[in-house]
Amino acid sequence: MSIKNDCANLNLACAKFLQPRLEYVAAHHTSYPMGMDSDEWKRKLIVASDALLAYVKVYDEWEPNNEHVINSNAQDAMLFVAAYFLHLWD
Repeated sequence: MSIKNDCANLNLACAKFLQPRLEYVAAHHTSYPMGMDSDEWKRKLIVASDALLAYVKVYDEWEPNNEHVINSNAQDAMLFVAAYFLHLWD
């Protein structure tokens, strides 16, 4: 994809970039935020990853399926990324 295409669909480009990385961190993390245990962190990462994957399937692969719920879940996933931005490393 080119930058022009990414910017025309920046929401989709972000979802496509973040989804596999959240999935990877969930599977391979060695640390987690204070106030959370490893299982809770993994669960939150997986929920966010799954929400973005569903979003990609609707808007990139054209698999329509309750877009309102999927959009809301994707929005929640992006809010999760923003809230834990400084913890997304390993």
